[in-house]
Amino acid sequence: MYSFSDIYKYSKDLNVLYVEDDIAMLNSSKDIFESYFVRVDTEMDGLDGLEKYTAYKKETSQFYDLVITDIHMPNMNGLEMIQHIKRVNRGQNIIVISAHDDSTELIALIREGVSNFITKPINNTQLLKTLYKSSYEIYNEKMKNEFVISQSKLVSMGEMIDGIAHQWLTPITLIQAHSDTLEMDIEDGELSKQNVLECIGKQSIQIEHLIETLNEFRSFFKPSNKLEVCKFENLLNATLVLLKEKLIFHAINVEIFASDNLQIQVVPNEFKHVLINIINNAIYEFQNRKISEPKLMINSYLQEKSVVLEIVDNAGGISKDVIDKIFQNNFTTKEDNGSGMGLYLVQLILEKINAKIEVQNVLNGTKFTIRLHRV
Repeated sequence: MYSFSDIYKYSKDLNVLYVEDDIAMLNSSKDIFESYFVRVDTEMDGLDGLEKYTAYKKETSQFYDLVITDIHMPNMNGLEMIQHIKRVNRGQNIIVISAHDDSTELIALIREGVSNFITKPINNTQLLKTLYKSSYEIYNEKMKNEFVISQSKLVSMGEMIDGIAHQWLTPITLIQAHSDTLEMDIEDGELSKQNVLECIGKQSIQIEHLIETLNEFRSFFKPSNKLEVCKFENLLNATLVLLKEKLIFHAINVEIFASDNLQIQVVPNEFKHVLINIINNAIYEFQNRKISEPKLMINSYLQEKSVVLEIVDNAGGISKDVIDKIFQNNFTTKEDNGSGMGLYLVQLILEKINAKIEVQNVLNGTKFTIRLHRV
């Protein structure tokens, strides 16, 4: 039998929603659950449980780690509540507490992806085994996602450092050229106040570019998990600064049709990762397919209660055989050059803020569509 410490090392940081209409069982079980989990919220009906689930997402910008629920409840039963939850969070980990005669409901629950059950009356051995199994599954999934994100950030860091070298090379070369010109003027006895002022002005422009680039790179690598309300246009411009040299080098025309003052609630640096990954994929395809006039079109607009962002390229589209797989972990079309994590990371980041991403082929290219809740 699993001990308290066996379970606690995986369960101690988890937030739980517990839904049970039997008040005596609710209170006694809650006392047990509170010894294992950092937070246990309770409700006595599926409808109230669903409302609590939605409110928690708005409060914390994340889903409950675990939902524990009875099946038979008034107003909305456990199965219906789970079906609603699975529509917004397919990966939600759920434990169902059921009676022995719930076979019909159990089949439906299995179809919904529920695999962890506790039967009534609750047996202590079964309870501990199920709590261990669920907590271990959630812990492993979190560790896997954190590993994927850290690996992707390391890849991005390497690309960004390379970008710093390229972006700084031109302005530093120009600053040196202006200094050499001044030195030649001194040697030729032609130095004038006007020459000096012109040189200072030209060097100031290049220095401002260096500072802007440096500030964007510092911001990009600054760790933060805080949700912020930001103007999409500002985030996009900051991202394009990071990619400026690469876009210029490959002669990529970027057309932006962004609604003025359109605001989104995101973790800024993580959302820059989303934009960078999608744009970098397009750049790779432009280069790989030798597109003669590469173009990116970035649109943003309001649609009912959603903010819609579109990134469209003319890189020839994605094969029908793989288009449904591109958001899967370790899937890549870049042969030896791809990690298979980029678009998987994009999906993980967007799922955390309850946003959705879709991809489709359009005339001569691909369109990524991101839908976020309107602020």
